[in-house]
Amino acid sequence: MWIEEWPRDALLTLAATQLVQHAYTSDDLRTNSNHNFEENDEDISKQIALALRASRLQHLQGICRLCARLHYAAQIVSSTTGNDAAGNNNVVAVSTITSGKYVQCLLMAQQMLIAVREKLLAHRNKMQLGVANMVRTLEQVAAMEVEVRRMEPLIAQKTKSILELTEDVKIKSAEAKVVAEQVEEKRWEAKDQESAAKAIQSEAQREMDTALPEWRKAVNALAALRKQDIDEIKKYSQPPTAVQTTIEAVLVILGEKKTDWATARITLGDPKNPFIDRLLSLKVTDMEAVHIDRVQKYIHNEDFTPQVVGTSGSEACKSLCIWVRAVEHYY
Repeated sequence: MWIEEWPRDALLTLAATQLVQHAYTSDDLRTNSNHNFEENDEDISKQIALALRASRLQHLQGICRLCARLHYAAQIVSSTTGNDAAGNNNVVAVSTITSGKYVQCLLMAQQMLIAVREKLLAHRNKMQLGVANMVRTLEQVAAMEVEVRRMEPLIAQKTKSILELTEDVKIKSAEAKVVAEQVEEKRWEAKDQESAAKAIQSEAQREMDTALPEWRKAVNALAALRKQDIDEIKKYSQPPTAVQTTIEAVLVILGEKKTDWATARITLGDPKNPFIDRLLSLKVTDMEAVHIDRVQKYIHNEDFTPQVVGTSGSEACKSLCIWVRAVEHYY
């Protein structure tokens, strides 16, 4: 059977139809390789897209020409010189390359193109995602740079304030340390003063415990005095030594400047200011220290004791001696 060979243009047209329909999208072929890009095009991404489409068209044209050449070469090889069964040197057809086989060849090329295309699309999507992430990162970095530049004066001001505050804190800390040391010293001083005050209080309490009985003796001694006893003492024109010594000591305690016997008799008999009332109304806390100093010579007198005065003088003078000694001791 004689099969008419397809012309070369028909083979190219069939290949282009099959491959365009199944292996390429319509966007791949909307431009041609004759597009010239201008240097001043504003949209760079559009230029890249046009370049990619032109490259795809050239790729498709090359595959179509390759398929046509393969089919054309196969038709030539399919007819070769060989020996038949009878040993005669005759031209025989080894195989017949029909248009169906050409279509099958195109389908195989189509499947290979689809597989490669899917792989490339996957890589392209990854690259697009990576580029998008890089663009977002660059935009964020640029925004942060702008924000940092905007914040630089404020950051510088805050840094200066922090440095000043740190220096002030150092100064305040040093001052606080000095104050703390002074407070510690005062605390120890206060503790020492407290100890001293407690010692003084204890000493005063001991003296009080000793003086109170003496004061009670003085009060009891005054309670034992009667006006008749005072009148009896006043009658002396020349009193015994024990009596005169006792009355002088009493006058010193009362704050009298003169202690002679004439002054003593006037004091003992003063109707406006009775002697016993003056003794009872005396407040030891209001006494002056000079009076206590003046009475010391009587306190240290060995004959100025209740026993001696009571024996050499009178019971009234004995009570007054007890009172004088009690007042001095209590003071």
